[in-house]
Formats: sequence, C-alpha cells, structure tokens
Amino acid sequence: MEQDSYRSIINFITNITNDTLRHIYVRGRYRDVILPMVVIKRLDCLLSAGDRNITNTSGLLLRDILNYPDTIKQKFLDYLNGFDVDVIDIIQRFGFFEEVDNLDKKNILYPVIQKFTSDTINLSPYPVKDDQGNILHSPMTSEGMGYLFEELIKQFNEENSLESGEHYTPKDVIELMTKLLFNPVKHLIQDKTYTVYDCTSGTGGMLVQAEKYLQQLAKATGKDVSIELFGQEINGDTYGISKANALISGRGNMDVRYGSTISDDQFKDCCFDFMIANPPYGKNWKLDQSSLIKSKQVIDSRFTVEHQGKQLDLLPKVSDGQLLFLVNNLSKMVIDTDIGSRIAIIHNASPLFAGGEPGTGENNIRKWIIENDWLDCIIALPGNMFYNTGISTYIWLLTNKKTKERQGKIQLIDASKRFEKMRKNLGNKNCYIPTQAMDDILQEYQSFEDSDTSKVFNNQEFGYHKITVERPIRWSVQLTDDNLEIIEKKLNNGEAIADLLVKQLGYKEYLDFNMFKYNFEYKLRTKNITVKPKDLDFIYSNITTINPEAKPVLEYNSKSFYAYKPDPKLKDSEKVPLGVSIEKYFKNEVLRHVPDAWIGCPKDQVGYEILFTKYFYKPSVLRKLEDIAQEIRELDASSQELLREILEWGDE
Repeated sequence: MEQDSYRSIINFITNITNDTLRHIYVRGRYRDVILPMVVIKRLDCLLSAGDRNITNTSGLLLRDILNYPDTIKQKFLDYLNGFDVDVIDIIQRFGFFEEVDNLDKKNILYPVIQKFTSDTINLSPYPVKDDQGNILHSPMTSEGMGYLFEELIKQFNEENSLESGEHYTPKDVIELMTKLLFNPVKHLIQDKTYTVYDCTSGTGGMLVQAEKYLQQLAKATGKDVSIELFGQEINGDTYGISKANALISGRGNMDVRYGSTISDDQFKDCCFDFMIANPPYGKNWKLDQSSLIKSKQVIDSRFTVEHQGKQLDLLPKVSDGQLLFLVNNLSKMVIDTDIGSRIAIIHNASPLFAGGEPGTGENNIRKWIIENDWLDCIIALPGNMFYNTGISTYIWLLTNKKTKERQGKIQLIDASKRFEKMRKNLGNKNCYIPTQAMDDILQEYQSFEDSDTSKVFNNQEFGYHKITVERPIRWSVQLTDDNLEIIEKKLNNGEAIADLLVKQLGYKEYLDFNMFKYNFEYKLRTKNITVKPKDLDFIYSNITTINPEAKPVLEYNSKSFYAYKPDPKLKDSEKVPLGVSIEKYFKNEVLRHVPDAWIGCPKDQVGYEILFTKYFYKPSVLRKLEDIAQEIRELDASSQELLREILEWGDE
C-alpha cells in the first residue's frame, strides 16, 4: 500500500475519535475503542468476502447492525459472540465487551459503528473496484495491518505521555535484523523445520517478517523449510492484535502467548533456532521481582548460573529490565545443530556499560556472555529510527556457534550515518535505512575486517581488572586553647592529659604523628595515667588535621604488623585492561603520579564494558594559528572600516 493511502486511513480513523469520542472520552481512553474496532472492521471485511478462516454464527455483518438502532447494543453483542472462541478471546483481551456497554450508555455506539462501516476506507486484503474495474481503494495486507496498528498505538502512547521505551519497530530495522540473522548461515539451511521466537512479540510484526525472509532465503537455495513462530506479549492490546493478525492471515504456525516473559515464561524448557526481539528500554521490572527472588536468593534458573566455578546472578537494576530479555533468550539456545541459535536483539546504549562495578547484575551479564564467546557483533543504528523515541540504539548479534575466524572476537559496526531522510516524519522517526545501506552493513559484517566503520577486537579488549588504589592519610598535630579545653572537659583526667600534651608539644605544629603518638603514649604509662582506647581516639581526632606535608600515619593492623592508614578521601580505583600486568600498570600509570599509593584489598574483580563510541571517535582537526590570526586581522579591518563609515555618516 502506498504511504499516502496508508496515511489517509490513519487520518480517517483519527477523525473518528474527533467526531464520536472527543467530548465523551478522555483522550487517553480513545485506544479502548479504536483498536478493537479496527480489528473487528478487519474481521468483518474478511467475513463479507467469504474468507474461510473467519466464521460468525450470528448471520450478521457489521453494516447490518445499523438496521437495529433501538436494539443496537444487543445486536452488536450477538454479532461479537457469533465469532469463534479465538476471536472472542481477542475481544476480551481488549476489554471491549465492557466498553460496548459504556458506548451504549453514552449514546455513541451507533455513530461509532456507522463510522467504521464507511466505504471511505478499505481494511480488506482485496481491492475495492468501481463498476468499470478501476481500483478505488488498494488492498490492506496483513503486514500493512500490523503497521496500521503500530502507528495507532504509537499515537495513543504519545497522547498518554508513555516513556520512550514504549516503542515499536520500523520495517527497515526489522529487515536489517533479519538479514543479519539469517544471511550468514544461509548455506547451512536444510530441508527441515526451524523455530523463530520473539520474547516481546508486540503485534507480531517481527515474527512475520522473519518468517518471510527465511522462506525467501530457503527458496533461493533450493531448500524446502517449514517455520514455526513463537512469541510472548504482556500488553493486552498488542497481544490481541497479534492474535488477530495470525487469525486473519490464517497462520496456524504462529503460537503467541499472553503474560510477562520475565515472571511468567510461557516457553519454559523450550529452545529456538532463531530469536529476534526489541525489548522495552528503561522499563521498571519491580512487579516481576517477587517471582524471581525469594529471601534474597534468585530462584529462577534463567537468571542465576554457574560460571567458571562461581555462581553468577544475572539481574540488572530494577529500573531497567531490558537485559533480562536477552538473558531469557540465551537460556533458550539450541546446542546440537550446525547453526545452533542466532539472536538479534535491539538495545539502547545502557547495556553496553551500565552497572559499572564488577559483580553488579549488568556486569555479570556482560561477563557471562563474553566469556562464553556468544557476543558476535554490535551495530550502531542511526538516531531517530523509531516512532516513539529518538535515543541511540544498537543491534546485538549473538550465537553459540561462531565460525572459526570469529571465535574469541567481537565486531563493532558503526552504521549511524547510513540513513536517508524521510519525506514525512512518522512520529520521532525521520529517517530510514535504504536497501543498499543494509546490504553494505551485511557485507561489512561478513567481511569481518577493520575499516573506518568496522572494528574487530579480541574478547578481552572489553574486560578489565578493577583495583582499589589506596593512599596514606597524613596528620599533623597542633594544640590550641580550644582543643585543650575540649579534652579537659570531656575526659575524667583531662587536665592531666592536657598538661602532658602541652609539655610534650607546646603550641607548634608537629608533622610526624607516629613519633608524637609513640612518645605521648609512653609518657602516659610512665605517669600512670590510664586512658581508654576510645578516649585516645577522641584526643587524636581533636588535635590532628589532614596535612599533605605531614608524614604518613601508621596503624597496627589485623595481621599484626604496621602499615599505612588509608585516607578514605583519597581512595580511588583503576581499571586495568585484561592481558596487562597489574603490577606494571600500577607502576607506570599510578605510582609515577602518586608515589605513596598502594593496591588495596586484593579481590578478583573482573568486569566488562563496551565503550562503543570510543572506538569510532574522530577528533576535530584544529585550525592553524596562522589562519585564526588572519581571520582576526580581517575582522579587525572590517570593523575599522564600518566604524569609519559610521563616523563619516555622522559628519554629514
């Protein structure tokens, strides 16, 4: 369908809300009526065309209901209940049976049905022709219906100010994902059944396009394949649309189930050949948390794994659950085939480096993925690619059956400049990836070579040892009337202690706390002045100040020897790249700047982060000083000339 025709349908449906719902419903509830009515209109078009997949025992079509204005609610309900159980389930997921009652009470059920029976639009998969056979309205394909639904949902989300993570995947992005998912293994495709899974299936558009592309590849290579589609969706509206699309297109191979993939996995113990997904970004998963954690222990085997002899919990921070969907997919990989499993999933920038500290959920996930050598490639997409968000996004490609040349390596591809501007924006989406650019990206992936927009690294490039850098605290000692008065008042034998301090130090600043402490405590013993350890700490805290010029403070530690006391304010950390000697790094990068530093508590803190932009950053070329000076002289001459003209004009 041409974009203008597609847009005209969107505008027509939008006008229905203005004509019938605007003064009755709040704007945020338009979707409760429009989305199920679009599904019903589509089903009615198929029913009137005699499609075998759609049956209705009521004997009514949508337009017939208008003949019963006095009993329109009951006739409409009879019509809806006349569909089979699958259609009724779809309508129930929308909550539309309750909405029919609301529409009737507000006296707008008749006008809503009347609008949707208009001949102005065609939601049928068949063209509408005039008596001479000329096409008046183009057919609406199943794929077109999917995008119609997504555009409507996008508009409703914007009206409800939903977060940027609530978005839908454009056709060009899905096409690129399917090419990257299937093309590299097309030579391994056999005459067999393949499974494709989407853990956040939405309206099912990604599954449908994946099936279509895989069938095309199989046909081109002379293979006869069957494809089974599986998906899970938590949103009732989009689940209903997905089920409706499957029903409308007669897809008996599409099994989409309702519920949260995170807390209510409908495909436990299932494995899939190919997985494709675009999970929500920055979406809070607190409601799922109780199903995954009991008594502070992770109880879902998908999200706690044994890795290199240690137990790793794979739960990111509650505020952003997108990595949970990736972990879910990785738990469903096929092992015993030539292809294994291939995954294409979209993330924003956060999973590349979020979590920071080794041992956090995000870092554990990256560690688990990279050390198992599953991460194959990450492709940076252009900005403003999605309908409802303009943030930076990336396609992650993962597989458990890398080719020999790709083993132990990760490829980064910067495709952020490979786009063309759209003639008219669709929400935030103002550009698209043309076919040639997709082919170039695929070629770059398969070439597996370094270039300006492609970089290949060993896995350990993205790993690091995190070490703690400690520096000694330095105290100088100085008595004042104020701190002596505090000691005298707060301690039982304060006067004697204050007198001893004055005799030992006077009022001069003393830069060696260790020597002072030794002499002071020795004199306390010789004078038989008993001071509790906590009172000693009180004294020292009152008469010392941090002084970079003072000598480092020693303390008697738990290992029964003296060591420098660390200054918590100077505590720092360093990330030592894997493969680099920690000792050499510390000597070259730390000690030459702060010679008194040492490495803190030794812990096996290995983390991973992918600072994508770092590898493609190109610094701006600075202008030559001669050019800048010349420009300044020219500007100065120009301003002098302008001033002269102003003065001459004033003399006239």
